[in-house]
Amino acid sequence: MDAATVIGGAVWGSVRAARALLDRRLMRQWALVWESVGTRRGGRIA
Repeated sequence: MDAATVIGGAVWGSVRAARALLDRRLMRQWALVWESVGTRRGGRIA
């Protein structure tokens, strides 16, 4: 394994971790948005 492979693997790992964290935050935000939309429409989520 050369240096480029090691560095690339480290970058890829950090990018994947950042994306997983961002996705989790986005999903929680979307859940809140859908919940507020659903309650505003009388508890019905279209």
